[in-house]
Amino acid sequence: MALGIYAGTSATGMTLLPSPTDLKPSKELIWSENTGRAQSGSNKAKMIGDVVAEKTTYNIEWGVLTQSQLNTITSHLTAGFFYFGIGTTATQAQNNAEKFYRGNIQYKLLPIGNTLYYKDVTVDVVEQ
Repeated sequence: MALGIYAGTSATGMTLLPSPTDLKPSKELIWSENTGRAQSGSNKAKMIGDVVAEKTTYNIEWGVLTQSQLNTITSHLTAGFFYFGIGTTATQAQNNAEKFYRGNIQYKLLPIGNTLYYKDVTVDVVEQ
């Protein structure tokens, strides 16, 4: 089975999004409030603070999409927070769903004949 990406307003009501051409996860460290550089008696400033959490960001890319496919993406990766999960089944995606938010959805317009397609669609989704 292929890996799918799912999103929606609830963990149990997520919808399968169109298959991406590329899915790149990255892990971001979240540091404590007292994080910074401190200097004590030498010319070297040392990093202080503690890692308190780690969150995941996914950079998602799609090749060429129809208006309907783009509408599916924009209606489920909503403004504000939404549930996002990855899995080979909807149940698996629901079981590991977390709240995320998104950055800008970017794309190029690709007119072919009387039809408009959307090319190189990208978005970052970031764990809350």
